[in-house]
Amino acid sequence: MIPRRSATLAALLLLAACAGQQTTATGFLAAPPPAAEDGSRAFTAVPDRLRGYRSVWVEEVAFSPGAGAPEAPDAAELAALRASYRAALREAFAARNYLLLDAAPANPAESLRVRAAITGYERANVRLNLATTLLIGPVTGGGAASEAEVVDATTGERLAALSTHGNATPWLGGPLNYYRAHGHARAALARHAAALAAQLPRRPQNWADAR
Repeated sequence: MIPRRSATLAALLLLAACAGQQTTATGFLAAPPPAAEDGSRAFTAVPDRLRGYRSVWVEEVAFSPGAGAPEAPDAAELAALRASYRAALREAFAARNYLLLDAAPANPAESLRVRAAITGYERANVRLNLATTLLIGPVTGGGAASEAEVVDATTGERLAALSTHGNATPWLGGPLNYYRAHGHARAALARHAAALAAQLPRRPQNWADAR
């Protein structure tokens, strides 16, 4: 007979193993990018089409629920995740020396527009993780899935796109995020933002030489 504690722990581990986000194709992107080896979907235009852009406008992040989205998401937590993802996108493009715009450009020449959506997310069960830490460690982590694209602000031509997902791992999200309800979801979205921005060339720091 299996001891009750062992059976409970086995059930928790099975639950944790079954959970997780996957790359989505919700229709937020008109045409899903090509599949990549890591399970994500990505597209980048030829290098000549990526030159000459100086500024970027990151639109408000949308919510386009896929299979990994909560059936009835809490409005406050969803708003916080959307704001966190948008901030991460702005930070990622600023790190590549793009000028951040706070609104749609009045003169969109040499400007990029970023469209992004959270398509799924899962929160860590902090109470459960605290209860299991001394026995086997945290058993729930959370994560997020997203779809995003970078387009020419004038023509709408797609220049880069990324559909991807991320789940809790100690070496990527860090161990403390197992004890924050949306820690690993935020960490995953920050990685998605950095990966999208990395598809565009880094701009020179001297704007006079940025052409």
